[in-house]
Amino acid sequence: MVRGLYIATMGMLLDEAKLNNLANNLANVDTTGYKNDRLAFRTYLEKEIYRFEPHPERHDIDVQRIGKLEMASILDEVRVDMSRGKIEETGSPYDLAIDGEGFFAVADGENVYFTRNGNFYRDSLGRLVTSEGYRILDIRGEPVQLDVDDYIAPDGTVRGPNGEIRSTIAIYRFDNPSKLEKLGYTMFTSTEESGPPALEENARLMVGFLERSNVDPLKEMVNMITAQRHYEISQRVITTTDTLLDQAVNQIGRLR
Repeated sequence: MVRGLYIATMGMLLDEAKLNNLANNLANVDTTGYKNDRLAFRTYLEKEIYRFEPHPERHDIDVQRIGKLEMASILDEVRVDMSRGKIEETGSPYDLAIDGEGFFAVADGENVYFTRNGNFYRDSLGRLVTSEGYRILDIRGEPVQLDVDDYIAPDGTVRGPNGEIRSTIAIYRFDNPSKLEKLGYTMFTSTEESGPPALEENARLMVGFLERSNVDPLKEMVNMITAQRHYEISQRVITTTDTLLDQAVNQIGRLR
């Protein structure tokens, strides 16, 4: 019975982690460039189960493997779903969506981060920046500058009124983008598993468009209901087991 308490308790802890993750995804369903978080679990304290059948005639025992008993599961890692979100037209000349894979490079001082959120603005100094003030970088690693009459072309170049190229917005790709480390809601940084950033030479941009969150609210709600029900079942298991343990402890002395 104590084993049942342990398994049910571990199940409740996992369901709590699932519910918190699903709630965070749902809270960011309207966050531009947000990428869905997915929890990955692994089994813990596995035990092999065998069946022993004696054979009196042979004076030995047949041992047959039945399978595994998984005492519990634990959270292994949080994986980011890098599938593209819905593309929505805004009409703003500074809103950019990447047509395909890749990330914008943005800088805050000496730190460089990567994002799919192309909701940009032109600040008072003529720099292309995010809503948080991060500067968008060009292929030389310099902040992108725009005059009032400049425009951004689909090939990522910043052009003057007569079409002259002033700079090119940098788009970077990774060998394993799902292994990027998420910072906040839409920013990422490279890791050893993601590989280093590589400049995408043939990047295409959709000017006047934004990539919305890739969260499917209906799917997340279904997953939340499932996790909530599983949590409630584990609660009932703990309550029932506690009652049985109480009866065993308090009534065992009365048995004749």
